[in-house]
Amino acid sequence: MQIPKNDPLYPLLLKTIPDPPEALNYLGNIGEKTFANCIGIVGTRNITPYGTNVVSRFVSDLSAYDCTLVSGLTRGVDTSVHEMCLKKSVKTVAILPFGLNYKVSIDTRRLINEITQNEGVVMSEYPDSFEPKKWSFVRRNRLIAGMSKAILIVEAAEGSGSLLTADFAQKYKRFVYVVPGNIFSPYSTGIYKLLFSYAKAVVSGHSLAKDLALPKNIDLYMRKNADFSEDSARILDALRIAPMSVTDLATYLKVPLVTLSKTLMTLLSGDLVFLKEGTYYAKEN
Repeated sequence: MQIPKNDPLYPLLLKTIPDPPEALNYLGNIGEKTFANCIGIVGTRNITPYGTNVVSRFVSDLSAYDCTLVSGLTRGVDTSVHEMCLKKSVKTVAILPFGLNYKVSIDTRRLINEITQNEGVVMSEYPDSFEPKKWSFVRRNRLIAGMSKAILIVEAAEGSGSLLTADFAQKYKRFVYVVPGNIFSPYSTGIYKLLFSYAKAVVSGHSLAKDLALPKNIDLYMRKNADFSEDSARILDALRIAPMSVTDLATYLKVPLVTLSKTLMTLLSGDLVFLKEGTYYAKEN
Protein backbone atom coordinates (compact mmCIF):
# COMPACT_ATOMS: atom_id res chain seq x y z
CA MET A 1 0.00 0.00 0.00
CA GLN A 2 1.02 3.61 -0.48
CA ILE A 3 0.17 6.86 1.25
CA PRO A 4 0.73 10.09 -0.75
CA LYS A 5 1.82 13.36 0.82
CA ASN A 6 -1.60 14.93 0.23
CA ASP A 7 -3.34 12.19 2.23
CA PRO A 8 -4.64 13.52 5.59
CA LEU A 9 -3.14 10.45 7.32
CA TYR A 10 0.39 11.20 6.00
CA PRO A 11 2.70 12.02 8.96
CA LEU A 12 2.02 15.70 9.63
CA LEU A 13 5.46 16.57 11.02
CA LEU A 14 7.16 14.88 8.08
CA LYS A 15 5.55 17.40 5.74
CA THR A 16 7.53 20.18 7.46
CA ILE A 17 11.02 18.92 6.51
CA PRO A 18 12.72 20.30 3.37
CA ASP A 19 12.42 17.08 1.34
CA PRO A 20 9.50 14.90 2.45
CA PRO A 21 8.78 11.87 0.23
CA GLU A 22 5.94 12.44 -2.22
CA ALA A 23 4.60 9.07 -1.09
CA LEU A 24 5.45 6.34 1.42
CA ASN A 25 5.01 2.63 0.84
CA TYR A 26 3.81 0.78 3.92
CA LEU A 27 2.62 -2.44 5.50
CA GLY A 28 0.11 -2.46 8.35
CA ASN A 29 -2.73 -0.13 9.25
CA ILE A 30 -2.48 3.65 9.52
CA GLY A 31 -5.05 5.41 11.69
CA GLU A 32 -5.76 8.99 12.68
CA LYS A 33 -3.53 8.77 15.77
CA THR A 34 -0.70 6.65 14.36
CA PHE A 35 1.63 9.62 13.89
CA ALA A 36 0.13 11.96 16.51
CA ASN A 37 2.89 11.68 19.14
CA CYS A 38 5.88 9.99 17.56
CA ILE A 39 9.09 9.55 19.55
CA GLY A 40 12.12 8.25 17.67
CA ILE A 41 14.42 5.92 19.62
CA VAL A 42 17.69 4.91 17.97
CA GLY A 43 21.20 3.84 18.90
CA THR A 44 24.10 1.52 18.26
CA ARG A 45 23.87 -1.75 16.35
CA ASN A 46 26.14 -3.29 18.99
CA ILE A 47 23.73 -2.94 21.88
CA THR A 48 25.09 -3.81 25.33
CA PRO A 49 23.16 -5.33 28.25
CA TYR A 50 22.97 -1.79 29.65
CA GLY A 51 21.40 -0.55 26.42
CA THR A 52 18.90 -3.41 26.43
CA ASN A 53 17.88 -2.52 29.99
CA VAL A 54 17.53 1.16 29.04
CA VAL A 55 15.27 0.33 26.09
CA SER A 56 13.18 -1.95 28.29
CA ARG A 57 12.75 0.74 30.93
CA PHE A 58 11.89 3.56 28.53
CA VAL A 59 9.42 1.54 26.46
CA SER A 60 7.77 0.22 29.64
CA ASP A 61 7.48 3.77 31.01
CA LEU A 62 6.18 5.18 27.73
CA SER A 63 3.49 2.48 27.51
CA ALA A 64 1.58 4.62 30.03
CA TYR A 65 1.32 7.44 27.46
CA ASP A 66 -0.43 7.90 24.13
CA CYS A 67 2.54 7.82 21.78
CA THR A 68 4.11 5.88 18.92
CA LEU A 69 7.75 4.80 19.04
CA VAL A 70 9.66 5.06 15.77
CA SER A 71 12.91 3.30 14.89
CA GLY A 72 14.81 1.84 11.95
CA LEU A 73 14.56 -1.97 12.29
CA THR A 74 18.37 -2.27 12.17
CA ARG A 75 19.91 -4.82 14.54
CA GLY A 76 20.80 -3.52 17.98
CA VAL A 77 18.88 -0.71 19.64
CA ASP A 78 16.36 -0.41 16.79
CA THR A 79 15.18 -4.03 16.86
CA SER A 80 15.22 -3.97 20.65
CA VAL A 81 12.83 -0.99 20.58
CA HIS A 82 10.41 -2.70 18.19
CA GLU A 83 10.50 -6.00 20.10
CA MET A 84 9.88 -4.29 23.43
CA CYS A 85 6.99 -2.30 21.90
CA LEU A 86 5.38 -5.58 20.85
CA LYS A 87 5.88 -6.98 24.34
CA LYS A 88 4.39 -3.90 26.04
CA SER A 89 1.61 -3.27 23.46
CA VAL A 90 3.07 0.09 22.41
CA LYS A 91 2.41 1.37 18.89
CA THR A 92 5.56 1.27 16.78
CA VAL A 93 6.62 2.40 13.31
CA ALA A 94 9.66 0.92 11.55
CA ILE A 95 11.32 2.97 8.79
CA LEU A 96 13.33 0.90 6.31
CA PRO A 97 16.40 1.87 4.25
CA PHE A 98 15.30 -0.66 1.61
CA GLY A 99 12.12 -1.73 -0.19
CA LEU A 100 9.32 -3.54 1.58
CA ASN A 101 9.88 -6.74 -0.43
CA TYR A 102 13.67 -6.73 -0.25
CA LYS A 103 14.95 -10.15 0.87
CA VAL A 104 15.89 -9.93 4.55
CA SER A 105 16.80 -12.47 7.22
CA ILE A 106 14.15 -14.78 8.64
CA ASP A 107 14.31 -12.94 11.98
CA THR A 108 13.84 -9.53 10.35
CA ARG A 109 10.89 -10.75 8.26
CA ARG A 110 9.36 -12.28 11.39
CA LEU A 111 9.68 -8.94 13.20
CA ILE A 112 8.15 -7.07 10.24
CA ASN A 113 5.19 -9.46 10.27
CA GLU A 114 4.73 -9.15 14.03
CA ILE A 115 4.77 -5.35 13.85
CA THR A 116 2.16 -5.19 11.10
CA GLN A 117 -0.04 -7.78 12.83
CA ASN A 118 -0.05 -5.79 16.08
CA GLU A 119 -1.27 -2.34 15.00
CA GLY A 120 2.22 -1.25 13.93
CA VAL A 121 3.42 0.10 10.60
CA VAL A 122 6.49 -0.65 8.47
CA MET A 123 7.36 2.08 5.95
CA SER A 124 9.77 2.81 3.12
CA GLU A 125 10.16 5.59 0.59
CA TYR A 126 11.81 3.18 -1.86
CA PRO A 127 10.40 0.77 -4.49
CA ASP A 128 9.52 -2.66 -3.12
CA SER A 129 12.65 -4.47 -4.36
CA PHE A 130 15.11 -1.63 -3.65
CA GLU A 131 18.41 -2.85 -2.16
CA PRO A 132 19.87 -0.83 0.74
CA LYS A 133 22.74 1.55 0.01
CA LYS A 134 24.98 3.41 2.41
CA TRP A 135 23.21 6.65 1.54
CA SER A 136 19.73 5.12 1.95
CA PHE A 137 20.44 4.53 5.65
CA VAL A 138 21.19 8.25 6.01
CA ARG A 139 18.03 9.14 4.10
CA ARG A 140 16.09 6.75 6.35
CA ASN A 141 17.45 8.58 9.42
CA ARG A 142 16.01 11.88 8.21
CA LEU A 143 12.54 10.27 8.06
CA ILE A 144 12.81 9.00 11.64
CA ALA A 145 13.76 12.50 12.79
CA GLY A 146 11.24 14.18 10.50
CA MET A 147 8.12 12.35 11.66
CA SER A 148 9.07 12.47 15.36
CA LYS A 149 8.50 15.30 17.82
CA ALA A 150 11.59 14.12 19.72
CA ILE A 151 14.54 11.77 19.28
CA LEU A 152 16.05 9.67 22.07
CA ILE A 153 19.56 8.24 21.60
CA VAL A 154 20.28 5.24 23.83
CA GLU A 155 23.87 4.19 23.01
CA ALA A 156 26.08 5.64 20.27
CA ALA A 157 29.77 5.46 19.50
CA GLU A 158 31.72 8.23 17.82
CA GLY A 159 30.62 8.29 14.18
CA SER A 160 27.41 6.34 14.81
CA GLY A 161 24.58 6.83 12.34
CA SER A 162 22.42 7.73 15.33
CA LEU A 163 24.34 10.99 15.59
CA LEU A 164 23.18 11.82 12.06
CA THR A 165 19.60 11.20 13.18
CA ALA A 166 20.19 13.59 16.08
CA ASP A 167 21.65 16.19 13.71
CA PHE A 168 18.61 15.90 11.44
CA ALA A 169 16.36 16.31 14.48
CA GLN A 170 18.16 19.47 15.58
CA LYS A 171 18.00 20.83 12.03
CA TYR A 172 14.25 20.17 11.99
CA LYS A 173 13.87 21.85 15.42
CA ARG A 174 12.88 18.63 17.19
CA PHE A 175 13.82 17.82 20.78
CA VAL A 176 16.92 15.65 21.18
CA TYR A 177 17.44 13.53 24.30
CA VAL A 178 20.18 11.13 25.36
CA VAL A 179 20.50 8.53 28.08
CA PRO A 180 23.84 8.95 29.91
CA GLY A 181 25.99 5.83 29.89
CA ASN A 182 29.20 4.37 31.27
CA ILE A 183 31.98 6.92 30.68
CA PHE A 184 34.38 4.05 29.93
CA SER A 185 32.16 2.53 27.24
CA PRO A 186 32.90 3.30 23.57
CA TYR A 187 29.13 3.41 23.06
CA SER A 188 28.89 6.44 25.33
CA THR A 189 31.29 8.70 23.41
CA GLY A 190 28.61 9.81 20.95
CA ILE A 191 26.12 10.27 23.77
CA TYR A 192 28.33 12.69 25.67
CA LYS A 193 29.26 14.49 22.47
CA LEU A 194 25.56 15.25 21.97
CA LEU A 195 25.04 16.05 25.64
CA PHE A 196 27.81 18.64 25.60
CA SER A 197 26.45 20.09 22.36
CA TYR A 198 22.65 20.39 22.18
CA ALA A 199 20.98 17.30 23.67
CA LYS A 200 19.22 16.96 27.02
CA ALA A 201 19.76 14.03 29.39
CA VAL A 202 16.83 11.92 30.59
CA VAL A 203 16.82 8.85 32.82
CA SER A 204 13.27 7.55 32.44
CA GLY A 205 10.39 7.47 30.02
CA HIS A 206 8.24 9.28 32.56
CA SER A 207 10.61 12.27 32.67
CA LEU A 208 10.67 12.30 28.87
CA ALA A 209 6.86 12.18 28.72
CA LYS A 210 6.57 15.00 31.26
CA ASP A 211 9.02 17.16 29.31
CA LEU A 212 7.03 16.61 26.10
CA ALA A 213 3.62 16.86 27.84
CA LEU A 214 2.53 13.52 26.36
CA PRO A 215 -1.12 12.59 27.04
CA LYS A 216 -1.91 9.53 29.14
CA ASN A 217 -2.79 6.22 27.52
CA ILE A 218 -6.48 6.10 28.48
CA ASP A 219 -6.97 2.49 27.35
CA LEU A 220 -4.13 1.34 29.60
CA TYR A 221 -5.46 3.38 32.50
CA MET A 222 -8.89 1.78 32.11
CA ARG A 223 -7.40 -1.73 32.11
CA LYS A 224 -5.38 -1.05 35.26
CA ASN A 225 -8.04 0.81 37.23
CA ALA A 226 -11.25 -0.95 38.13
CA ASP A 227 -12.70 2.35 39.38
CA PHE A 228 -12.55 3.87 35.89
CA SER A 229 -16.31 3.90 35.36
CA GLU A 230 -18.62 4.72 32.50
CA ASP A 231 -19.13 8.10 34.19
CA SER A 232 -15.36 8.71 33.99
CA ALA A 233 -15.40 8.07 30.26
CA ARG A 234 -18.41 10.38 29.79
CA ILE A 235 -16.70 13.16 31.74
CA LEU A 236 -13.53 12.88 29.66
CA ASP A 237 -15.54 12.89 26.44
CA ALA A 238 -17.37 16.03 27.58
CA LEU A 239 -14.18 17.85 28.62
CA ARG A 240 -12.55 17.00 25.31
CA ILE A 241 -15.37 18.95 23.67
CA ALA A 242 -14.97 21.94 25.99
CA PRO A 243 -13.57 22.70 29.47
CA MET A 244 -16.34 23.16 32.06
CA SER A 245 -16.99 24.00 35.69
CA VAL A 246 -18.35 21.24 37.91
CA THR A 247 -21.82 22.84 37.82
CA ASP A 248 -21.88 23.09 34.02
CA LEU A 249 -20.57 19.54 33.76
CA ALA A 250 -23.30 18.24 36.07
CA THR A 251 -25.95 20.00 33.99
CA TYR A 252 -24.47 18.79 30.70
CA LEU A 253 -24.19 15.16 31.82
CA LYS A 254 -27.30 15.17 34.03
CA VAL A 255 -25.29 13.66 36.89
CA PRO A 256 -25.74 14.54 40.61
CA LEU A 257 -23.04 16.90 41.91
CA VAL A 258 -22.01 14.48 44.67
CA THR A 259 -21.43 11.63 42.21
CA LEU A 260 -19.70 13.93 39.74
CA SER A 261 -17.35 15.39 42.36
CA LYS A 262 -16.26 11.92 43.48
CA THR A 263 -15.53 10.83 39.90
CA LEU A 264 -13.64 14.05 39.18
CA MET A 265 -11.41 13.38 42.20
CA THR A 266 -10.55 9.97 40.72
CA LEU A 267 -9.68 11.55 37.37
CA LEU A 268 -7.60 14.24 39.08
CA SER A 269 -5.62 11.65 41.04
CA GLY A 270 -5.10 9.68 37.83
CA ASP A 271 -3.70 12.81 36.15
CA LEU A 272 -6.34 12.59 33.41
CA VAL A 273 -7.88 16.00 34.10
CA PHE A 274 -6.70 19.20 35.74
CA LEU A 275 -8.46 22.06 37.49
CA LYS A 276 -7.68 25.70 36.76
CA GLU A 277 -9.60 28.64 38.23
CA GLY A 278 -12.71 26.54 38.82
CA THR A 279 -12.72 24.94 35.36
CA TYR A 280 -11.90 21.31 34.57
CA TYR A 281 -9.82 20.41 31.52
CA ALA A 282 -9.05 17.01 29.96
CA LYS A 283 -5.29 16.40 29.95
CA GLU A 284 -5.38 15.32 26.29
CA ASN A 285 -6.55 18.79 25.22
